[in-house]
Amino acid sequence: MGEPVDDLAERQRDLAAREAEVDRREVALAERLEAAHAILAAAELRDVDADQRDDVSAKRDRKHDLAAFLAPDGAAYGADGPARRHAALDRGHAKSDRSSAADDRDRLTEEP
Repeated sequence: MGEPVDDLAERQRDLAAREAEVDRREVALAERLEAAHAILAAAELRDVDADQRDDVSAKRDRKHDLAAFLAPDGAAYGADGPARRHAALDRGHAKSDRSSAADDRDRLTEEP
C-alpha cells in the first residue's frame, strides 16, 4: 500500500522539474528574442547611416565631376582630390557598415 503514495510524490517531483524547465526555457527564449530584436534594430540603423553616407558621397562626386566638366580649360580636374578621397572613404565605411550589419543578421541564424 505504501507504493502508490511514493509513486504520486515522485510524479509530482517530476512534474515540478518539468515545469521549472519549461519556465527556464521561456525566459531564455524571451531573452534571445529581445537580443535578436536589438541586433536587428542596430543593423537597420547602420544600413540607414550607410545609405545616407553613400548618398552624400555620390552627390559630392557628381558635383565635382560637373564642375570639372564645365571648367573652361579642364584645369580644374584633379584640384578636388581631397574631396574625392573623402567621398571614396565614406563609401568604403558605408560598405563596411553594411557588411557588419549583414554579419550580425547572419549570426542570428546560428544555433544558440
